[in-house]
Parts: sequence; structure tokens; C-alpha cells
Amino acid sequence: MNQRNKEKERLEQRAPPLGPVLFANGKSPLSYPTQGLRVEPMGSIVIPGLKLEELAERTETFDIQLNAQLGVLTTLADIPSVIVEGGGTKHLSISSGSLDHLNRQLQFLAYTNIDFDPDTVDYADIRYIYFQGTIPIRIQHKRFLQIFDFPQDDIAARVTIVTKTFLRYNMLRQLIDSVRQFYPTITIIIADDSEHPEKVEGENIEHYIMPYKKGWFAGRNLAVSQVTTPYFLWVDDDFIFTRKTKIELLLQVAENTNLDVIGGVVRDDLGLARLFTHKIRIEDGDDLGDCLFKSKGYYHAVEGFPDCVLADVIINFFLADTMKVQNVRFDPRLARIGHTGTCTLIFNHCS
Repeated sequence: MNQRNKEKERLEQRAPPLGPVLFANGKSPLSYPTQGLRVEPMGSIVIPGLKLEELAERTETFDIQLNAQLGVLTTLADIPSVIVEGGGTKHLSISSGSLDHLNRQLQFLAYTNIDFDPDTVDYADIRYIYFQGTIPIRIQHKRFLQIFDFPQDDIAARVTIVTKTFLRYNMLRQLIDSVRQFYPTITIIIADDSEHPEKVEGENIEHYIMPYKKGWFAGRNLAVSQVTTPYFLWVDDDFIFTRKTKIELLLQVAENTNLDVIGGVVRDDLGLARLFTHKIRIEDGDDLGDCLFKSKGYYHAVEGFPDCVLADVIINFFLADTMKVQNVRFDPRLARIGHTGTCTLIFNHCS
């Protein structure tokens, strides 16, 4: 138990900080950004939106205090009749007898990060008399986009079919034959942890042999790691494509929403459709861990696609964003169980 608690503490320390709950001070004369600021590590930004409104009770001098924790504050220009103290430090004071001049000076206030801790937030505060606000500044490298260069009208250049097999070569070959009827050039990647693997050959087929019984999700990780197209379509090795299997429909949803995983509907041997959608709820637990609850259903329809719904859990037939899944990966400790049943005839839907 002690080891489990230590590991939990280690993971919580390494997790990106959630940050404090921020409150807007009612009737505050201060205007300041409350989200959306990002600075490169050891980089600088101008803090936008800083402004002070005059209170009903006038003062002879307007005095604003700013404090940072992981960076320093400077002014990029000198405005007449404004006194700036502490430039280049974590504590900056700006004062003036002219509100207009003070606000003009605030437009040239810059923040520079000097203490980089990956993906952290500096909560700089701004104060005027008894009013106080917090300015969150995320310290983070700009997101690096990996661009896929592919012809828009070539489905094989945009989607790879991925599956995991174990001892079911007859079914696997049926799957491949059915895919080739409708998508003759699309790449099929197979992860295989059978004890005595058989050769699975053919054009645009990649067959990867794993140690015996290495596991369901370990195979998923291996197969997905070899995908070089923007999307992949996961299928079980006992599925069969039909005329109603339209990868293009799933792709249309993926490219016109911000969804990373687009699930489908399958039909079993009896022709019964399986629309497998569940919602999850996570509650705080005890020292043994948190509690996860799963219930059937979905949240609501997807805007622009009334036949599609949003859910947390879907069936093993889905189109996914390759980069997103490669960044998350599957848990290789789940070795033998990947779903609640098997289906053989596929047609498309969304979930």
C-alpha cells in the first residue's frame, strides 16, 4: 500500500498543474487578462488588456503593484509623468498622478520568463489599493504541428487499416479479402502475437510478429506506432467489410469536427446492429484508487451530424487521429480482453 501511495504522489506531482480557482473582484476598477496568455520558455510577451478605471473617490496618485513568480516585469517605453520602480525584477510598481498616462504605460508592460519548468503557469498578480487580480501566464513551447502531405482524393493516403490478431488466421484473411473488394490499395497493418505465426503477405500489407501472448493492447500500440497516415481505422480481425462500409463517412466527421475518435456501428451474424455507446463518471476514492462508473447512453448529437452522438466509450470499430492516439497510447497491461463480444458484418455510423 505504501508503494502504491508513493507512486500515486509521484504521478500527481508530474501531472500538469490544474491551477487555482480564479475569482473576478466585483466592481473592480482593474482590467486584466484571465486566460489565454502563453510565453515561450525564457521568452517575453507584452501583457495585453491592462487598464485602470477611475473610482468615485478620487486620489492624488494612482499606484499599481505587479508581482510575478517565475519571471520578471519590465516596461518597453517611458511615458511622461509616470514613475516605474523595480523594472527587470519580479516586483514592479507603476504610479502617476494622471490616469491617462498610467494606462498608457500599462500598454507597454512586458513579462519575461526566467525560471522554466515544463508546462507550468506563472500566476502574476496585479493590485490597486485593496483590489487584486491574478494573471495566469502559461510557460510552454509553441505546439509543433506535424503536417501530412497527401492528396485529398486518395483515401489510401489518408487512412490506414489497423488490426491485432491471435490464432485466427482464417478470419484475418477473410477480413483482408473483404477490405480489398472496396479499398484495393489501402495499407493494412497487422500485429500478431500467435504462438506459431503464419505468413500473411500481400501488397500494402504490413505483418508484425510479437512475442507469444504479448497482449491485446500491446499489439494495438505496435500497430498504431507504424501508421504514417493522418488517420487509422481500427477493426477486429473477425470483421468483414460490406458495401455499407464507408470509411469516407467517418473521415468526413473527423475532418469537420474537433473529435479525435469516430466510432461506428457493426452488425453481427444475425444482422443485429450494435451501437455501443457508454458514458463514464469518475469519483474520488480511497487509498486503493478512484472509482470509475460506466453507464449505457450518450451525451447529445454532434453539431452538423445529427446521426452522430458524443460518448465516452465506443465499439472496436473506429477512425482515429493518428498523432493524438500515438501520444496517448493503449495500456499494454490489458492483455487478453478488448471488448464484450464479436461482430462480423460492418456498416458505418457515428458514435
